[in-house]
Amino acid sequence: MVDREPNVSRQASRQRATPATSRAMTRVIEPLDPEPVIGAPCAVNLGVPSWPDWGERRGYSGSGTGVNICSALQLPAADGQPARIPPMHRPVNKQVHLTEIRRADEPAFLALLNDPDMSRFTCRLPYPYTREAFEKWIGIVTAAAAEYGEPIHWAIRNAAGELIGGIGFDNLIKGHRAEIGYWLAKPYWGRGIMSSVVAKACQVAGREWNLVRITALVFENNLASVRVLEKCGFEREARLRKYFSRDGEFSDAFLYARVS
Repeated sequence: MVDREPNVSRQASRQRATPATSRAMTRVIEPLDPEPVIGAPCAVNLGVPSWPDWGERRGYSGSGTGVNICSALQLPAADGQPARIPPMHRPVNKQVHLTEIRRADEPAFLALLNDPDMSRFTCRLPYPYTREAFEKWIGIVTAAAAEYGEPIHWAIRNAAGELIGGIGFDNLIKGHRAEIGYWLAKPYWGRGIMSSVVAKACQVAGREWNLVRITALVFENNLASVRVLEKCGFEREARLRKYFSRDGEFSDAFLYARVS
């Protein structure tokens, strides 16, 4: 799993497409099999972080344990209709492409994320994964897309258009930096998919958002996630001692960064 950067600059330095209601988060989970990848943002991202002030700063609540996740959001609306996520399509290769996350993806989220291995390396992914978790996640994704004027959390799809994972950015400051996170469904582990997707996402972020720094936080024993990051040009900058807290146990985190 890759977790968010611990210290973030405040809103004054951020470029915004529309007024913010909240931010989303993206996290990476990757068990120890050859290049398995699960990424958990508060839902792909799927729960709340383990540091206590994150929820207060962004209007979410939760314990950081993967059980009590984000509270409901007030989403931007026009003419009484909920805000919508703009469509997008970014090819990675012949087998995989990226699109916006859709409400119609709910059955796939429920089917793919109801596996304890998918939450093994994250403080955010609830198990079992419920419809309520998806509703909260789609709300976060929608709010972030409204804030930036485009999706910043993306679905990973196979050639048939089926959802197989997710990737996205948090704490995005265009022209400067962001944090990346991602996940991949268990049947697709070990195929090198996540390395290609992370490389593509970083390329897009650098070209379109002019990012010069992309960070990721990962459990110290999440070797598969470490391999993916290092393949994509990330370097380890620090060990954060007892950074993660889950079920009463503390774990160290590695801070990785890709700087251009």
